[in-house]
Amino acid sequence: MGGGIETGGGVGTTSMGKKALVASVWRPLLVFLMLLGSLMYISVGQLMVERRHKELKIGVQGAANGSIGVSSSVGSVQQAGIFDFSRRALAVGGQADPLSGSAVNPWRQPESQGWHACGQEVASIQKDAAPMLSQGYLLVSTNGGLNQMRAAICDMVAMAYWMNVTLVIPELDKSSFWADSSEFEDIFDVDHFVQTLKPLVPVVRTLPPKLGARAHKLPVLDPISWSQAGYYTHHVLPLIRKHGAVRLAKTDSRLANNGLPFSIQHVRCRTQFHALRFTPAIEALGRRLVALMRERARGGPFLALHLRYEMDMLAFSGCTHGCSPQEERQLTDLRYSVRHWREKEIDSAAQRRQGLCPLTPEEAGLFLKALGFNESTHVYIAAGDIYGGQERMAKLAAMFPNLVRKDTLLDAAELASINGHSSQLAALDYLVSLESDVFLPTFSGNMAKLIQGHRRYLGFRKTVIPSRRRLVEMLDLYSEGKATWGKAAERIRDFHRSQTGGPARRAVMPKRPKLEDYFYANPTECLCQDTDVEPGFELGVKPLHLLSAI
Repeated sequence: MGGGIETGGGVGTTSMGKKALVASVWRPLLVFLMLLGSLMYISVGQLMVERRHKELKIGVQGAANGSIGVSSSVGSVQQAGIFDFSRRALAVGGQADPLSGSAVNPWRQPESQGWHACGQEVASIQKDAAPMLSQGYLLVSTNGGLNQMRAAICDMVAMAYWMNVTLVIPELDKSSFWADSSEFEDIFDVDHFVQTLKPLVPVVRTLPPKLGARAHKLPVLDPISWSQAGYYTHHVLPLIRKHGAVRLAKTDSRLANNGLPFSIQHVRCRTQFHALRFTPAIEALGRRLVALMRERARGGPFLALHLRYEMDMLAFSGCTHGCSPQEERQLTDLRYSVRHWREKEIDSAAQRRQGLCPLTPEEAGLFLKALGFNESTHVYIAAGDIYGGQERMAKLAAMFPNLVRKDTLLDAAELASINGHSSQLAALDYLVSLESDVFLPTFSGNMAKLIQGHRRYLGFRKTVIPSRRRLVEMLDLYSEGKATWGKAAERIRDFHRSQTGGPARRAVMPKRPKLEDYFYANPTECLCQDTDVEPGFELGVKPLHLLSAI
């Protein structure tokens, strides 16, 4: 038995030795495998993080081109892919482009990502600003067309707020190219303007009699372009304190887009989107135009095309593409005759290649076709007199027969009171463009920028901003037979997918403010996001060192 035990013991010992040996081998192996698994898990996680960062980076880069592509998941912001866009378009009832045959939905609106106009935040300015005794009066002489003057008024209201001075109702430009004799009260609702700004800035119609008697002796300044608030504090306010009032003679682009206190940006928004309301008569005509467009479209959508192809624009920019030799001479002569248009010698072809020219009516029509709009689309032309008249408009009208203007919708009697007043007529175009389902400007002028920002503020209504440089390049390839229409249209859609007026960071070029994103085109400081939406993207400003799109 003992031998058995011993033998048994010997067998048990051997078995245990083998187990120990196996354990000694497998334990390090298991530890190694666990470590390897952990490393792989970490690596995969890191790759996911890096991919997310890359997506966000791509999304931010998309902002430089006009907007951030938004995915279908709420709170997630990234560059919208070409195929994603096509699927979304089909999902909402895409239509076939008669030229390219591709299914697109040009009416699809950009996603808001929960962003909307601020309410409480803007109103809080009133609570924070304790009533103080006004330090004097600010007189403002605006210059330029309606929308340049409108932006300037917003800037000067903000500076009156900042300096704690009383604003005298601004004086409108009557001596520029447009020669419009309209006063402030002919275009804007003065009482509404005064009452809306009352908690922020005192506004009066005229100077007090004592100051008014020596108004001709008051200091007159031309503020430095794109100035910070400190410029007004250190250079303008001391003169107001000393003389009781100061007149600012030129006010276009005299306040920076960026680097300003939030309160100033909010006052700008308060003025632009709330205080500056057109007169009841202009508002009524604007509503009538919108109703007529809806009626013509049988309740369907319509597009407002800001066709900036007027004589002054072409002469100023030196853009003569498609013009006859006689027209070229006429435009050149006009440019030389206007003293404050500083640039005289302009290479028209180079301007166009660089994307610095407004689209011609034909180019605008082809652009609309490429985006997927067809001959049934109802188009409102927001513009003055088109240079070249009906002949220049013929090709656009052939592509889009449902083409109308304010003077074809309204009868002569309805327009009689404002005919001859370019700013009042422009106000009608502003209102219709604001209410259209899609707004498309053919040039990045003041009206295009202000309406783009206003539509963002009202809920990111679709605004297509043409990348003119790339657009004319593709149209030229098509016209020269180097690209089929289908290929050209596809490429045009590709580089405009994210340029629809959705949530975007405002691009900043600190040393070139004239080329950076305009505050009024994208007033991000006045937009807030719902608290129940995952904050996938923070609106604000982003440094931009090179102009990525024109």
